[in-house]
Amino acid sequence: MTQESKEIRFAFGKNWASFSKEIDDEKVNQAIKRLAALISPLSLTGKRFLDIGCGSGLHSLAALELGAASVTAFDLDPDSVATAQAVLGARGDDKPYSVRIRSVLDATPAEDGLFDMVYS
Repeated sequence: MTQESKEIRFAFGKNWASFSKEIDDEKVNQAIKRLAALISPLSLTGKRFLDIGCGSGLHSLAALELGAASVTAFDLDPDSVATAQAVLGARGDDKPYSVRIRSVLDATPAEDGLFDMVYS
């Protein structure tokens, strides 16, 4: 990216890092209920889930709890990615997930695979 084309973005990552300290079972359960209501009557069981702009990783965690076969989470902010990795690492157990600094605009099936559900 050239200096002229460099985009300015608000860095939400530090906000998400602060928020993540408040993630408890109640917040996780609320996220699960909201995500389930959003996708109802569909099911995440056995599906590949892509979380665009994953922030704290809370909704990626909710997708795993709802039975997603795997979760891939993208965010442009390195602090958001670190926060999501920490949240999923602490609560995601051995469920398959990956969190990357990446723009969805750069995603390709060859590099990233295909997804059954995309959340942003």
